[in-house]
Amino acid sequence: MPHDAAALTATSFEAWSEALDALEQELALADELGEPDDLGELSGNDWVAPTGLGSLPPELVDRARAILDAQRATVARLEERRRDTARHLAALQTVPHMQQREAAVYLDVAG
Repeated sequence: MPHDAAALTATSFEAWSEALDALEQELALADELGEPDDLGELSGNDWVAPTGLGSLPPELVDRARAILDAQRATVARLEERRRDTARHLAALQTVPHMQQREAAVYLDVAG
């Protein structure tokens, strides 16, 4: 393998490792958050795919698959939370709304 090809392969490996590190950090943060209210601590930024990584090095394929599996599990957990929230909101819709009144509700007869 020519020197330039070896350097390019090492650079690609490092770039992919850093990209996978970032994905693992986001997943770890999502997993550490116990309650739905805690999700506000996530970055909230849209994910942007890194550019210039080249092909995924074979040595990182298993790691990338593990991250993908963890992402799928996180999506499933969030979908379940979304369904629970939808059920709760539907239940709240069955509660009659209080009307705003301009007059007092109680009459003070004692003075």
